[in-house]
Amino acid sequence: MEQHRKRFGPFFPPFISLCTSHFLLSYLQLSLDRWVFQSSQEKTFFNYFSFGVDAAVVNRLQQIRSLYPFLFHFPSINNLWYAWCIILEALFPMNANLNRLALKADDEELSVSQYRSVVCLNIPYYCGGGLPLGDHYDLSQCCDQEIEIVAFSGIIHILAAKFGLRKGILLKRARKIEWKLDRECPVQADGEAWIEPSGCGEVRSASSLVAMIIKGLRLNEIEMVCLCVINEKGWVL
Repeated sequence: MEQHRKRFGPFFPPFISLCTSHFLLSYLQLSLDRWVFQSSQEKTFFNYFSFGVDAAVVNRLQQIRSLYPFLFHFPSINNLWYAWCIILEALFPMNANLNRLALKADDEELSVSQYRSVVCLNIPYYCGGGLPLGDHYDLSQCCDQEIEIVAFSGIIHILAAKFGLRKGILLKRARKIEWKLDRECPVQADGEAWIEPSGCGEVRSASSLVAMIIKGLRLNEIEMVCLCVINEKGWVL
């Protein structure tokens, strides 16, 4: 809980842990795939990773937050800063397109040069609870040892998918992803963004964990899902 307060500010709701404990009395249990992003650095992620404009927005937000942490104490203010970073990225893009990215999924080359963002999803949700592939996808896709590669034409396309007005473009489902960058590119994994230098890398499946999710919520009604992952050290929120 304390690490979430440091990240999201002192007004992170203190009742979440109590609510989680209450709702865990009624839960579903499933496996949660774990993926390893390996290139200039190695990171483990459970939800998604992406190249392009969305990662650039998050990277801008992280830079502002690191310089001025006192400006990020309220969720509503955080959303305004996020909107401001979207405007900055639209006016002064960090990467115009992905024409320097060579992407290969299960040894099949994918053409991504015409897109501004490529997102690899292990869960149905993206961008604050949006369903970029539609609400017919269920949570079983997070434990099938495959990852969905979804492309977006730009920021407007991502926002439209978030609000259910459009869908992302499903390029492929894969068990292994390889890439080569001819120049640096914004990348993010589970909301942590950085600038990936030129070079090669891959995403591969790691072992699964057991997860618990709350019963009784339909996918199109969920705005925030608290996943409790069980590992050898105990509960991780």
